[in-house]
Amino acid sequence: MRNRQLATTATSGSYKCTREHLRVQKELNRCFPFLDSSSVSESDNVRVTMKGFTCVLSMCLAMTLVLAVTKVNAENKEKIAPAAHAQHDPLGGVNETADGERNKHRDHEAVLGSREEAQDADDLTPEQAKNRLEKLAKTHDLDKDGRISKEEFITWILQSLKSLDEEEALKKLAEEDGDGDGKLAFGEYLKQQYDYSQEELKAIKEKPLDDDHKFMIETIGEDEKRFTAADLDKNGILDKSEYVAFMHPYDYEHMHAYEIEHRLKEFDTDNDTAVSLIEFLADEDDEDATSMDQLKFKRYDTDNDGFLKGDELKTWLTQGNLETATEEVEYLTSKADANKDGFLSLAEIRDHDEDFISSKATDYGETLLKFKDEL
Repeated sequence: MRNRQLATTATSGSYKCTREHLRVQKELNRCFPFLDSSSVSESDNVRVTMKGFTCVLSMCLAMTLVLAVTKVNAENKEKIAPAAHAQHDPLGGVNETADGERNKHRDHEAVLGSREEAQDADDLTPEQAKNRLEKLAKTHDLDKDGRISKEEFITWILQSLKSLDEEEALKKLAEEDGDGDGKLAFGEYLKQQYDYSQEELKAIKEKPLDDDHKFMIETIGEDEKRFTAADLDKNGILDKSEYVAFMHPYDYEHMHAYEIEHRLKEFDTDNDTAVSLIEFLADEDDEDATSMDQLKFKRYDTDNDGFLKGDELKTWLTQGNLETATEEVEYLTSKADANKDGFLSLAEIRDHDEDFISSKATDYGETLLKFKDEL
């Protein structure tokens, strides 16, 4: 099966293991320079020989660290490889809990547009939850007809998912912002993500590169392209809004050119700037998945010529949160649309508040049900 990870390195964590591997390797080179074959000289060999048993112990320690990282890399092979295009999912946790029940907190995050607010909602009384939900629904009733259409609901959830992306990005910015000025220079990003300064990276590029460093240079190059695309005022520094676009390019129109170029590399094996059905289905060995992907391809191939190109590629590669939003809308509508008219009235939303927003009553009911099952 194709690796179903996110395509951007900062959000997916796809290169986390590789980064850790390179950091360990870097520390080894600092502590034991005689282990770096590119810097070994005759005098180095003499010093290594003189170290004797100490050197052997050092080698054992080095090999232990490298093998440990290699084991992690082997266990996370899909995470190390460049990530494939996949549906972006900004919601926390998994779709289902360990007992097979739907993870309602994901739905609550999708409705509220904030993990922190979803957690705070756990302390609301049932009446408070209903009132808050109704007030929120009214703000998304765009035509003010007292009900939420499917289109209005999708717009609502898309806005929430974008807010979740922004919330996540700003937390990440606080971690990477070394000088605490609320902005990020590429040098700060480079140091935080790869533990290299720009001077050290330049020195690495001047030497013969092994496979790990070639991969790192390629990855950093992609990050730098994304950084440049997000830097709208071209001052070499990302402010908060620019950083959010850097982290989540599919949410922003001005990032789509980068996103298409970046993601197209995986599929366009013949470099014709189009994706055929064969390229679209490459590496798919599960019959059910392949069948679903064929249907997806036909949906995006609007002119039915057997290729995705131009606007078709843009629609496919920059869809971002649309599939997640559509799934949320379909599920919540199936739960709350009592009269099955395709709309959600404010009364229907209030009556099904436990599906939209958590409260003390929701948590109590789930705990009571679990207790009864255990009995």
